[in-house]
Amino acid sequence: MKKRIALITVSLLLVALIAACFIPVTAEKRVIIRASMLNTTRELSKPAEWLKWQPALTAACAGNTGCSTVFDSAENSFSIKAPQSNILVTSRGPIFTITETGNNPANYVYTVIPSIEDDSTSVLIETKQNLLQSLFTSFSSKPYPAKAIDSLKSFMETPERYYGFKIEMHAIIDSNVVAITQKTSVANRVATLHSMQAAINNYISANQLIKLPVTMVHYQQSNNDSLEMMMGVPVNKTAKPAGNVSCMQLTPKGRMVMAYYKGSFAGRADVYKAVQRYMSDRQLRPVAASFERYTTNAIPENDSSQIEMVLCSPVL
Repeated sequence: MKKRIALITVSLLLVALIAACFIPVTAEKRVIIRASMLNTTRELSKPAEWLKWQPALTAACAGNTGCSTVFDSAENSFSIKAPQSNILVTSRGPIFTITETGNNPANYVYTVIPSIEDDSTSVLIETKQNLLQSLFTSFSSKPYPAKAIDSLKSFMETPERYYGFKIEMHAIIDSNVVAITQKTSVANRVATLHSMQAAINNYISANQLIKLPVTMVHYQQSNNDSLEMMMGVPVNKTAKPAGNVSCMQLTPKGRMVMAYYKGSFAGRADVYKAVQRYMSDRQLRPVAASFERYTTNAIPENDSSQIEMVLCSPVL
């Protein structure tokens, strides 16, 4: 009789243990993203942004082909339908509930949390799994949702992907710059730049300076038909002013935001917008006007001229 009772007890314990293995538990992971809470929430709130970083969508929806988006304003949700994956996102303020179906079915929650640092945000990822899974499978090894939020982190922390251009902080590069400033009409921009370049070359030759193969230009449009332009060329040492040409000395302790651009002269407006966003997101204050540093030492002849330049913006 005692053996029978013991056998029943052991059997019940085994059944309880097996049942316990299937008890749902919440797995959590916290990821720090070097971006503001506003920008992080924006990335999670807009389906067009998901196409840029979400692993199941970046390849499947390249060029927005084969994918569709449906909004439900009443439910504060949107769904993205891809060839092999459907994603439903429902938002309640900073909390986003995601349901994925298709090749990688998953249910999880992203909670966006402000960080102590102004330029960082925490994202808490929560997903349900049974106890057995939590014991034998690490949360970070799952393809979703942990790696999905890591993709968002990589996207937002890589300026070339997030802003569209390679952007970096750099110390002041050129200590001595021969410079000239002149006003002109928009129509006479190219001819004026050529005359400014000739004046700089004459000054460099007269003072026996060595110049770098770089041309720096700052444009300030006064009105629709008037431009004030400053042109500069880095040199090896200083010299006395001559006429309207002078040699400036820049402090080596300064910092600059440097954005790299290659394309048409007219298209460079996009890199200016990207730098403004970059500086605003990082609360960087300009201390001087931005200037264009042409690595090809060429003067653009028209708006369609192909250029290669770095937009430099001195900041605190």
